[in-house]
Amino acid sequence: MERERDHSMDLLRVVATFAVILIHINYHYFKARSMNPSADVYYVAESLINIVTRFSVPAFVMISGAFLLRNPQNRDFKAFYQKTSYRIGLPVLLAVVLFLIIEEAAWAVPSNTYLVPLKEILSGVFYNIWFMYMLAGLYLLTPLVIRLKEAVSEKVFRNIGIVLLIWACLSQKLSTEKAFYTIGLVFAFLAYFIAGSLIYEAAQADSSPKRGRRAVDFLLIVLMIAVTFAVRFSGYSYYLFEASTNFFSPSIMVISLCVFDLFAGMHIKKDCSRLAGDTFFVYLFHTLVYKIVFQLIDGRIHLNELTLVFLVTVVVFILSLGCAKLYQWLWQLLDVRLGWKKKWYGMAIWK
Repeated sequence: MERERDHSMDLLRVVATFAVILIHINYHYFKARSMNPSADVYYVAESLINIVTRFSVPAFVMISGAFLLRNPQNRDFKAFYQKTSYRIGLPVLLAVVLFLIIEEAAWAVPSNTYLVPLKEILSGVFYNIWFMYMLAGLYLLTPLVIRLKEAVSEKVFRNIGIVLLIWACLSQKLSTEKAFYTIGLVFAFLAYFIAGSLIYEAAQADSSPKRGRRAVDFLLIVLMIAVTFAVRFSGYSYYLFEASTNFFSPSIMVISLCVFDLFAGMHIKKDCSRLAGDTFFVYLFHTLVYKIVFQLIDGRIHLNELTLVFLVTVVVFILSLGCAKLYQWLWQLLDVRLGWKKKWYGMAIWK
């Protein structure tokens, strides 16, 4: 059954997608100066951008948790895996094959090697495929989490979520992932997955959101941004560079949870569902797009660095959106011509 669209969550999807692109574009310039903190305007601005946008990936995971875990139909293993594998798994797999062909050509021409892209796929550092690996782990756990949620009281489930958040913060600080589909990383993001469900259901139950709570969210966000900047300015950078820990520092976790709580409590009437519906594939394609864009503009366009950050982000977002729409159109066209959905749903594994 199609659920009624939540315009607040749709808006958060769009904002988070733009933010994750901004992270990557900004880091293209910030990386060179990130290890040498200074009062230079570029360091300050780019460091703040890097911090402010960190809520984006946790937001995606919390949105997924908010809707997947509240749907009792998703407790059925086969039905859930059948649906998600076709709607997400197969399109992502085809996109990865396309990325691999492009990357193999890029490596083969200058160096005559084909192994690097394959190794990157196996380790999860190939484009932004690590997110898809992690998401696959969460989707595999979804029916189990729903059954757990149904079996325990609301208080117990909330306490499990809190313990997981603490564990995620500590575990990602104390270990370094060798591959991005490890059980530890999936369970770390499971904390956000469950948190999204808890926060969203609490917001839905509150028919008249309290302004004081929203004010506290906003003040905590501002405070944690300041704390993160100060700590990073002092030279502490572990949570900056480890890809598997970027989203699990205590301050970033507080920022992410508060941003999600703010949006969950909003009542937005503007319908941006069409754009929100494309954000998954915008996220999927944006890494390829921004690599191509930087190949074209580096050393050729001489503008203020901060101006370039935002200009390139907008361009990459628009181009990625175009790629997303084209890809989905092609997928639907092939599906109609070849009957992929009917064949997939008719496989013996789903019987």
